[in-house]
Amino acid sequence: MRRYHVVLCGGHGKRLWPLSRENYPKPILPVLNGKSLLGDTVDRHAGIVDQTVVVTNHQHVHLVQDCVSAPLIVEPMARNTLAAIALAVVATSDSDALFMVTPSDHCIGDVEQYQSAVNQAMLIAETESKIVLFGVTPTRPDTGFGYLEMGAEVSLGGCPIVAFHEKPDAQTAEHYVAQNTFFWNSGLFCFSKQSLVAELERYQPAVLAQAIAALESADYGEQVLVIQPNCMAQFPDLSMDYGIMEHSANLVGLPVAFDWQDVGSLRALGGLFPQTDDGNFVQSGTTVMTQNSSGNCVACPDKVVALNGIHDAVIVDTGDALLISQDSDSVPTLIESVRAAYPQLKQTTRWEQRPWGRFDVLVDADGYKVKKITVNPGGILSLQYHHHREEHWVVVAGVATIEIDKACHDYGVSQTVFIPKGSTHRLTNKTDKPVVIIETQLGNYLGEDDIVRVEDVYGR
Repeated sequence: MRRYHVVLCGGHGKRLWPLSRENYPKPILPVLNGKSLLGDTVDRHAGIVDQTVVVTNHQHVHLVQDCVSAPLIVEPMARNTLAAIALAVVATSDSDALFMVTPSDHCIGDVEQYQSAVNQAMLIAETESKIVLFGVTPTRPDTGFGYLEMGAEVSLGGCPIVAFHEKPDAQTAEHYVAQNTFFWNSGLFCFSKQSLVAELERYQPAVLAQAIAALESADYGEQVLVIQPNCMAQFPDLSMDYGIMEHSANLVGLPVAFDWQDVGSLRALGGLFPQTDDGNFVQSGTTVMTQNSSGNCVACPDKVVALNGIHDAVIVDTGDALLISQDSDSVPTLIESVRAAYPQLKQTTRWEQRPWGRFDVLVDADGYKVKKITVNPGGILSLQYHHHREEHWVVVAGVATIEIDKACHDYGVSQTVFIPKGSTHRLTNKTDKPVVIIETQLGNYLGEDDIVRVEDVYGR
């Protein structure tokens, strides 16, 4: 039976703000020594699955493609996990396929132990036609996770699911952990196509029918399948847990003990950073000097951070926002207040990835904006023009091939280019080294939406 890994990659950039934003969500963040959580998720399944499929939002397609090489199912709007999983399963032509479904933002320490558990779950799904839920053995009372209550082992290491429990309060969590029959609900599950389709037919026939209809009208490109907005809107907003798991009698739990983290907070994220000799967790690229300070999570790239008498704090600086917190439980409330007061901080950072490279905003003032633009080897900016601004480019690294109103020339370091308002222009990097330019924009409106694309090799 052919094995598929379905990765659910969405998010709104809330829980790890200011690092994550709506246009740059948690799974894409290069937090694992420069590697993204999404990339790490895909890599840990190498060798144990035949095909990976990523289900993602239309806003994040190029970000995902920069992280991994895998077929994509693109949703024009979010409709929760049941719709995403149903689309991935129905889209697969193999009638006897096996599926391992995972979020894109978990961190797992012992990959060999994890892969062994996946193989065991696949065996149960194949031989017993069960939907297998991974229950992580809790290492502490935690109020941030739902819990699975399991009975005694029946076969192949699987256990019956006695009950699902919502996130508990502290006292209830302590009771759960003391029982040895309660496990963290990891959001990891495994099943055969036939098993899930049967449960959809039984409990959510409208979701199954809508998945079939949506795939019939979808746009099929190379490695990308795009669902039409009117079809996506017809799906109910249902999670896999509420739509299937809490109704089905065809479930089995698989207790696992590998090191598992749902990176759901900045504190949890900080635990993934390298630990210093004085007990602080520091993101790569951040320099920290301390005096009587420990247990802090610090992410301030390209800065020197001096800490004196500070303990157990989260300190994150992204250039346009600085967060300092010692109370991880209440920080979501503060973050929502900041995002409401400053909507621009919800969506974007001062830098953004593009399929051709990235840009960093150096100065953003009334009437002018200065950017550092880095174009990867082979990268091509879209042929475009602007209604409201003119631009001045200075090449500071590499050789840029620049087209302005159909005239094309190569420009090297220290050479400058003026792009009048309304002129079509494009930059191409035909070399094997990055091209870097400093762009100064002048005009009465400098928003990113003042871009009229004439041609774009990336299909934007």
